[in-house]
Amino acid sequence: MLRRKHLNDFQKAEIAFPLLEIERQLAKQRQLSTLKKGDKLPSGSNDHNGEKGRAHEVVAKSVGLSPKTFQRAVKIIEKAPEEIKEKVRKGEMSIAYAYSMVKRREEQQKTPPLPEGVFDVIYADPPWEYYTPLRGYPELHYKTMPTDEICKLKVPTADDAVLFLWATNPTLLDALKVMECWGFKYKTNMVWVKDKIGTGFYFRARHELLLLGIKGKMPAPLEENRPPSVIHAPVRGHSRKPDEVYVIIEKMYPNRKYLELFARSLEKRKGWTYLDYRYLLGKRENE
Repeated sequence: MLRRKHLNDFQKAEIAFPLLEIERQLAKQRQLSTLKKGDKLPSGSNDHNGEKGRAHEVVAKSVGLSPKTFQRAVKIIEKAPEEIKEKVRKGEMSIAYAYSMVKRREEQQKTPPLPEGVFDVIYADPPWEYYTPLRGYPELHYKTMPTDEICKLKVPTADDAVLFLWATNPTLLDALKVMECWGFKYKTNMVWVKDKIGTGFYFRARHELLLLGIKGKMPAPLEENRPPSVIHAPVRGHSRKPDEVYVIIEKMYPNRKYLELFARSLEKRKGWTYLDYRYLLGKRENE
């Protein structure tokens, strides 16, 4: 019955799954029967000297699956959300791909502890130095910095981290340079489409770019946490960015240590640390 040809591998594994616990109990009884009087099972051992692995092999063989395929299917059955299991059940997703999704989910849930003052999610809106003669320039609103000075800042990042970096259209190359100097590799970008037209020598700008860069082995977000690449939000105060971006970042990388650099919003978001360039040069701003 368990080898019916019309069943796919995951369906066979689901049918055989209840047998796994039975086989584990039988394996445990077999091991106990071989112990000498007074002997004990190894403390803290969950696999009982390989009996757990052999249980997988026995049940996998009974349904015509390889132990590796069955083991991955069991992981999906035990850990994956129902919508993922349904896709694998219908043959719309492979066991291998669903298994990799479960593994990534576990990795993101087990975020490593970081030392004090070190962050793995960085959000930055640098005070780029440029001006438009007919409409004024940023120095009228806040102190700007040359790109080389921004590059030299010592950002307290973890070995594995992600950087969300704002760039205006004229400063795109500067932003990519800063990203590289801070130790991140450019991956992609998001576009903020504004409700008002801005300045520009060639095009009147109505959008800004949010660049994303990765450092070390920071994983990509889970599929269900990946946002669209375009966000529509109104313009507010000068250089103030949409508050929706915080929600997007926290969904993409939950349970992390968040740092915002050059924050110009008066409202501070819970769970975030805020630093300006003076801290990065050796003087700390009040958080």
